Amino acid sequence: MKCTGQSGYISTKTAVPGDLPSDTYNWIKSFECSDIINIIIIYIKNSMVGGIRNMKNKAYHTIADLVGIPSERQWFIEDPKKYYKENYEEYDDRSVSEDEEDTIVWIGFIIEMTKDKTLWGMDHSFYLEDFTGCLEEILPEGLTINEDILNEDESMFEWVEVVNKDWESTGYVLACFDVDSDGFELFVCKKDVLEQLKEEAKKAGHRIDLAHNM
Repeated sequence: MKCTGQSGYISTKTAVPGDLPSDTYNWIKSFECSDIINIIIIYIKNSMVGGIRNMKNKAYHTIADLVGIPSERQWFIEDPKKYYKENYEEYDDRSVSEDEEDTIVWIGFIIEMTKDKTLWGMDHSFYLEDFTGCLEEILPEGLTINEDILNEDESMFEWVEVVNKDWESTGYVLACFDVDSDGFELFVCKKDVLEQLKEEAKKAGHRIDLAHNM
């Protein structure tokens, strides 16, 4: 089978392959070379998109496991459109549209962790008492905040760094999901877990890091 130099149509001098039905073979022959090239390009693109989606979903599930989202609630990764409809107000407040599937999944982590009180979204304009009060809601058992070392005249940008320095000996860190906003989506995890989260988030095209690195 080859492309002719003049007509641009597929021609062949070979017999129809035994595993290819003659009607299918004749259908293929009817295409111009440019059509076949376009079909190949579309196939490659679809294969790449599917491969990237599978890679991202694998990273998303790893993140979900690491932050403690139960497997039965991880369906938002595979079905973001349905999840969007069930949590429309949350997404509308963030100006996220239904076709932004990747963002829907990423914000899905925020929604699910907030339900479990393992994450708290804080505005950068919070007063110190707001910051410490909300942070206490998501602290693991046994971990505390030393309020004496926090200066109320400073901002959350300074407070998160002070907290992380104070926690160095505990093995815990104050981390954050980057959602491209002025606020902080704060959660607490072990330092080694954060390293894994950073790597998986990078694979998915997102970012998780220490709160003071945001």
